[in-house]
Amino acid sequence: MTSYISPIVDRSGKFIGIAGIDVSLNNLDEEISQIKVFKSGYAFLVSNPGIFVSAPDKALIGNKNTERLCKRKQ
Repeated sequence: MTSYISPIVDRSGKFIGIAGIDVSLNNLDEEISQIKVFKSGYAFLVSNPGIFVSAPDKALIGNKNTERLCKRKQ
């Protein structure tokens, strides 16, 4: 599960509150997996600390190993 959170500010700039939504990581992976770049490209999602959230090779998800992804496509 991950969350999208954003502050709510009125027109004068006064903070009113926070809006947010929780999204399952499985659903996020499904959405990212549908992205195709040209004929052979693909998308993947990496978190701030470098952990795979979505990747074509599902064994990468939850790991911090970009070298394996790069070797997979060579």
